[in-house]
Amino acid sequence: MPSFLIGKVLPVLTFLPLTYLATQFLVGHLIKSGVAVQLRGQCPEVLTPSSPFRLNYFGIGPLDKQLCILVTFFSHALKSPLARPTVGHLLSIFPSFITFPILESVREGAPLLLAFPAIVGLLYQTMGGAVILPIYWTLFIIFGDPQGTLTRTTNISAQQAEGAVVAIIGGFVIPTLAMYITVTPRIIAAWQLFPVWISLFQFLYMASATTPKSSLSGGQIILGIHLFNFLVSAVSHLIVVLSRFGNLGALHGFFVPSLKPPRREKSTIATGTLQFLKWDGIIIAGSSVIATLWFGRTLEEVFGLLVWNVVASAILGPAAAFSGALVWREIGIMITNFGGKP
Repeated sequence: MPSFLIGKVLPVLTFLPLTYLATQFLVGHLIKSGVAVQLRGQCPEVLTPSSPFRLNYFGIGPLDKQLCILVTFFSHALKSPLARPTVGHLLSIFPSFITFPILESVREGAPLLLAFPAIVGLLYQTMGGAVILPIYWTLFIIFGDPQGTLTRTTNISAQQAEGAVVAIIGGFVIPTLAMYITVTPRIIAAWQLFPVWISLFQFLYMASATTPKSSLSGGQIILGIHLFNFLVSAVSHLIVVLSRFGNLGALHGFFVPSLKPPRREKSTIATGTLQFLKWDGIIIAGSSVIATLWFGRTLEEVFGLLVWNVVASAILGPAAAFSGALVWREIGIMITNFGGKP
């Protein structure tokens, strides 16, 4: 198959239909089930004591109302005994997917189109990661360097890699733990802006650190990030599976969303958010795993990635499979472009 079709046409045909499916299953189900109306009903134009999530977050009416809807969504999901475990699992594997745009944005020679991960992150939060991430993968494969073999340098300095670590911990991990533990409206509202916090921590670190704090290379730090994400994602997946081992119904209920929206007369915000989050997780993970096939430089490597993704996803979960593929890609970049040892 001509390289133009593989590198330009096939990504569009592969990922943009996933964005369409995401709008149907995420947004469409919220509307058809009546949950969207219930969410908006919790967020009136005027602040009232009967609407605990409609707070004066920024003092800007439209922004406060949008935050109210997001806070209502996550508050019900986090307080629901049925949905809370799913939220916890998704939050634990999410760093596997958000670190990639952050790291690629600081890679030398990265195209301007991919240089602002905060914009991608804010679109995640307002439109759903399942809607946005397939679009990101389309752009990355077409305009970026999925194989890490272009003539431009593909280095990430140690200082930039350290900045990414600080940004992810300060901008995502700490706010996520605070939200999951406290489940208070203002903390949940602050968490919605995690892409901004990540960019802020990254900027402050890069502005203050004149030299790297570690003796490791940028590539080695990146490998450590991906390996850590691999372990966390694998452990989270195994905990879910082993705690329900032998109970196929429980496993199916945890991972598999409904193809049909909940019936209006039976739907609640908690059940609607649970279905939304399941579809969100499946399409985010699925599109990311599929995108790794473009990391392969030869047909043999593509086939190897395909086998790895199928086997690792079944045993350790798709987030771990994705992080494992990122480890392989980064090792290849280090060896091919810099002659370095991983």
